[in-house]
Amino acid sequence: MPQAASAIAVSVAGIEKSFGPTRALAGADLAVASGEIVALMGANGAGKSTLVKILSGSHTPDAGTITLGGKAITFASPSAAKAAGIATVHQATDQAGAAGLTVAENLALDELCSPGGRFLVSNRSIRKRAREIAALIDLDLPLDRDFVDLRPADRQLIAIARAVAASASLLILDEPTSSLSATEAERLFAVIKRLRDSGMAILYISHRLGDLAAIADRAVVMRGGRIVGAFARPIDFPAAVAAMIGRPLEAGTHRGEASTAPVVLSVKGARLVAGAAPFDLELRSGEVVAITGTLGSGKSRLLRALFGLETLAEGTFGLDGKPWLSSGPRQSIENGVFMVAEDRWQSSLLPPEVPGASIAGT
Repeated sequence: MPQAASAIAVSVAGIEKSFGPTRALAGADLAVASGEIVALMGANGAGKSTLVKILSGSHTPDAGTITLGGKAITFASPSAAKAAGIATVHQATDQAGAAGLTVAENLALDELCSPGGRFLVSNRSIRKRAREIAALIDLDLPLDRDFVDLRPADRQLIAIARAVAASASLLILDEPTSSLSATEAERLFAVIKRLRDSGMAILYISHRLGDLAAIADRAVVMRGGRIVGAFARPIDFPAAVAAMIGRPLEAGTHRGEASTAPVVLSVKGARLVAGAAPFDLELRSGEVVAITGTLGSGKSRLLRALFGLETLAEGTFGLDGKPWLSSGPRQSIENGVFMVAEDRWQSSLLPPEVPGASIAGT
């Protein structure tokens, strides 16, 4: 059971932020207490990311105040926010550490790079300190493994361990389970709950209602750059979603007629792997079709096959009424087939100087 939330660790009041004519925040108010996990909900464009960037020192607000530990404060940079006790673990785990450095070096990275850090260090002293930091959250990883070779879950835990070592008062987690398996998510939840019980304030951002039901003590909802709802545990998710989208959830649901529009994409007798049951699929013009399934069920494999990154064990594709078999992303794009990959940082963008980054299909 969580300890009772105590003093307010951080609060924002009347925060405003505009980017040209776009008003991202329109007087946002939020408070997170020590020993509390607060879920921040909101549709894309609601202002969540802008608020997090202001709290983490990446943006400066146009108006409003940030109070940390009872004192009004402003951050000139992310390093200033981190030094003040606000640690952020971003969704892109590539940025949670430094590729080319070992687990031990990444765990001790903040102390090695701090202004008061020692000029001369040894591998022995780094490993000793890394073991101490890892023990704070019971992290068990080979200390000599390169950061770039780690799974996203392990990269996140390294960033969290560093935040604990730095005595952060607020930990911000942005979509932390977006690329984790169910087992990895449960492992992360156990760490987060221990940190909450030790008195840390945690702001947790996720679109996954299952995550929030499992871990949040309270949920606040953003819409139009403001906080428009707050819900204590047990969280009334239908009401929270209604606050998030601005209407009752049922108001936007309907059962329509079967589409008679032309078939754009057809999948016939497809087997993603040998021995699997075959399936058929049709996508018609004007449809939005959701493909769902558990981790490992083949969702990503199907999309990669459609985009020309993998081949089917059996079956055929059709595109606009003609047989379709892509030889790779270039041919797919030339024929109007595009894919936004699950790991967009690694597979769909050109990030600067990120070892191991690749463009899908190159």
